[in-house]
Amino acid sequence: MKSEANQANIPNIVAWKKWTGIGLIFLSGAWFACIFIVPFTGFSLTIKAVLGTVFFFLMEGTFYLGLFIVGKQLLSKYWKSIRSKFHF
Repeated sequence: MKSEANQANIPNIVAWKKWTGIGLIFLSGAWFACIFIVPFTGFSLTIKAVLGTVFFFLMEGTFYLGLFIVGKQLLSKYWKSIRSKFHF
């Protein structure tokens, strides 16, 4: 009885992980946009450098974490669609 309940929850867990990974990848895009906003703030040069570095590492970390969660299959589908659009 317990194994049947676990089997029913597996598709929900897979969908949850997929959307969490995709969300993290999009969040990395938001961190990337923040890098370009930093120079236009009124902070000192030191604070701007720190913020730019922090946003860069947040961008890289969330992208690779999302990529790790989503997995190889979604990434290969993404690259295949990009290559077909731009004829690489």
